[in-house]
Amino acid sequence: MVSIEHTTGKRRPSVLFYGNREDDAIAPLYSLRGLTSMLIKTFQAPMVRLRGRRLVRAASALGAKLRGEDAAALRLRMDTLAPKLALAMARSRQNHDDLAEAFAVIRELSDRLIGLRHYDEQLLAAYYMLNGSIAEMRTGEGKTLVSTVVAGVAGLAGVPVHVITVNDYLAERDFEFLRPVYEALGLRAGVIINQTPQAERPSLYNGDIIYTTNKELAFDYLREKIKTKEYRGSLKYKINRLLPGKDADQVYPFAERGLEFAIIDEVDSILIDEARTPLLISQEVEGEGISGSIDYHRVFEVALGLEEGTDFTILEAERMVEITNRGQRHLSALVASGDDFWLQAANIRGFLIEQALVAQHLFLADQHYLVRDDKVFIIDENTGRVMEDRRWSDGLHQLVEVKEGVTITPARATIGQITYQRFFRRYRRLSGMTGTAQAASLEFLGIYGLRVFKIPTHLRDQRAFAPRRIFKTLEQKLNYIGARTQELHQSGLPVLIGSRTVQNSAEISAKLTALNIEHDVLNATQDADEAEVVAMAGQPGSVLVATSIAGRGTDIKLNRETAERGGLHVIAAELFDIARVDAQLHGRCGRQGDKGRVEVVLSLQDDLLASKANPLLHMLAGLFLASGWKGGTFLMMKAQQTLAQIRYGRARRKLLEKDKKLGETFAFTGNIE
Repeated sequence: MVSIEHTTGKRRPSVLFYGNREDDAIAPLYSLRGLTSMLIKTFQAPMVRLRGRRLVRAASALGAKLRGEDAAALRLRMDTLAPKLALAMARSRQNHDDLAEAFAVIRELSDRLIGLRHYDEQLLAAYYMLNGSIAEMRTGEGKTLVSTVVAGVAGLAGVPVHVITVNDYLAERDFEFLRPVYEALGLRAGVIINQTPQAERPSLYNGDIIYTTNKELAFDYLREKIKTKEYRGSLKYKINRLLPGKDADQVYPFAERGLEFAIIDEVDSILIDEARTPLLISQEVEGEGISGSIDYHRVFEVALGLEEGTDFTILEAERMVEITNRGQRHLSALVASGDDFWLQAANIRGFLIEQALVAQHLFLADQHYLVRDDKVFIIDENTGRVMEDRRWSDGLHQLVEVKEGVTITPARATIGQITYQRFFRRYRRLSGMTGTAQAASLEFLGIYGLRVFKIPTHLRDQRAFAPRRIFKTLEQKLNYIGARTQELHQSGLPVLIGSRTVQNSAEISAKLTALNIEHDVLNATQDADEAEVVAMAGQPGSVLVATSIAGRGTDIKLNRETAERGGLHVIAAELFDIARVDAQLHGRCGRQGDKGRVEVVLSLQDDLLASKANPLLHMLAGLFLASGWKGGTFLMMKAQQTLAQIRYGRARRKLLEKDKKLGETFAFTGNIE
């Protein structure tokens, strides 16, 4: 199992210490209690939809009246509403008249202060989210604006809110854009990003609404738990806070306030895609312990002496390698003549060799990591970004460095760890929004207790889908993409080409360069002006090649000329392992009723088939293509995608089970998580 480590350098009190509900408050999908809870929530869904539509009609009816009121009158309404909303949230019983009035007030303030008035569909999404659900909204339908209603109502009720996005840019952008609305509501809003000094974070977390990223939030939570590890409960913590001592001036926001309400943007990316990776905090190993004396070059040398298939097997989805019994005997023979004590011990030897094989066979440059300035940087596969301050744990990072021939960084020891599944299940209230959630609705409901509600688009979807193109070789596919892009570029249409990896984007870029097509490339090596590049992708004749464009969060807006010519043309150059990511890429065009066109262009040498496919599926895909039945070939590709998604789901479930057992062990030993 691969994990990521982080290298270190006013309102209602929480009910429980460090989290407001037990991890078991939401039963696992595969338990009887979990299935019962799922059935109850499923049967309740029609009533929630009915109440949502009624509330939106009531809020809309108030709209005309509020437009005639001045700021003082609106302020009086908010002051009157606040205690009613607080009582309703505390009892988990909503008064629809009060809620409709709060929705209408926030809508009016937004219209006056930032020039955006919520559509009825956005209010409906906000209602679902306040009820602890996920709103599935198409790209460009205004998810950012929806958060003002959800966070505003919760903030007025005295509930601390964390609005969580996938990157620092979006957190800072959304906060700055929506701040006037929150200030008009009398709420203290703030933003925490990677550059925010640690000393300033506690006071920010004690505000009403905080915009931040999933990684910053989870790591801040872990850091605080490490500092307060001697407190085993909220009572002991409160007593110690009353006594003079070293913690008299310390502020521990998570201990004091707990985890109340989370609003997660791109919720499928955070709660599903990133849930396979534990988060760790580590520190450098001191002294001459085992970790400090390992010769990673020697480990890699021994690992290369093993043969795939006989000495070890590769588990692609879990990113694990298992050494066979024959491989164990072979290993014993390889190290018998050496004097490396850490390779003589069978348990240490097996673990280190497996990590070396993972580094060699399962982690690829320009896909999983980037080599730059004599260092190895991890690439976030969901966003295509470099994670500057993250490292793989348990020696894996050092072994990748050996593989790439760069300087080996010092070994580190884990001092705290948690998974997103375990962390987010601790919130009293959890909600989210994304463009693609239905495909994972069962997992959302079973693991997090979150229903998924699909929100209708404000305007009719006008996207067109071109016939799929499937080629035998990668070269044939690249030739077609080049010719097609040249044709679209000359006609003045903007083109977005989505690829899986840095390497894929480089291959496409080389083909476009050879055809003298001016274009931009957005990937892990070229992301400095990301927002500006994406925002300009809808201009006439522009061409953008991008990896994982789905998670970037910036709308591609069209000017009148490109809209009239047919809108943005998206070329999906590969299928991703996860169908939701494909759908997100397709959703980059056709925002808010704009025209657009999606074209899927594939080959039998794409990663999904060439390096990850079941051999039978790969063979059948080739036979179908040779016979002229491209539909059969595509069916085999989708089957392989489904198998990959099943394996990823199994890996997430195993991680959750492992994390729960680990939590029980740490609860006994006193360690962090």
